[in-house]
Amino acid sequence: MPKLAISSLFILFACCVLTTQARADTRLGIQLIALSGTHFETKENAPVTGIAGFIQLDQRWKTVQIHLEGIPSLGSALVNTATGPVYPTLGLFSASAQFRLDPAGRFWLGVGTQVIAERTPQAGLSIIDASRLAGSRYELLGDFPVGANRFVESDFAVMPHLSGVLYETKSAPFFNRYSVRAAETASMTDLSLAYGITRGRFDYLVGERAFNFAAKFASGREADRNVGAGLFVAARVHL
Repeated sequence: MPKLAISSLFILFACCVLTTQARADTRLGIQLIALSGTHFETKENAPVTGIAGFIQLDQRWKTVQIHLEGIPSLGSALVNTATGPVYPTLGLFSASAQFRLDPAGRFWLGVGTQVIAERTPQAGLSIIDASRLAGSRYELLGDFPVGANRFVESDFAVMPHLSGVLYETKSAPFFNRYSVRAAETASMTDLSLAYGITRGRFDYLVGERAFNFAAKFASGREADRNVGAGLFVAARVHL
């Protein structure tokens, strides 16, 4: 129900805008990350490298925050398989409502939705695998001052059940064009830890982010698993 989840978040956002008495803090930012990891399949494991850029938007009140984050379906990943290099494309979008857990605003609990879209050509063959998965996202966030205009941020997110459809399309010159589909489910974790400095209206951050994504077919057979981590830099402005 990703559309319902997203609609609910925007309804909550509108209610907060209409009812809050405190001034909202709007933050717009970008995060650039260089990732390396491993792509696991039943037939082989392959190293993965890539670069991605996330666009982020936060709207925070005293006790509630709306967080939006996404990367368009643009690919700079490289999977070095035994049959040759593969260049997949990946798109991610998440939206969550986050609620303050303590009076000091150190800890926040978030709930929302996650959407993942990917497209992978198979090396040496006229075959393209593409899927779109969506499901719920749960988060525990930390925001800790460590000095004048300095802070540490942490984010632990888990997506226990993502579901969707995998499409495999075959075409010339090796095949007559046709497409098959199979139901697919997945789970994912997303961890990050960053150190930040505030300068005027701007925040600058450097940190590390790690992902663990595992997918399987409806029959229970493993589809693939991707594990990766990397360093990131980010900047955001308080509007």
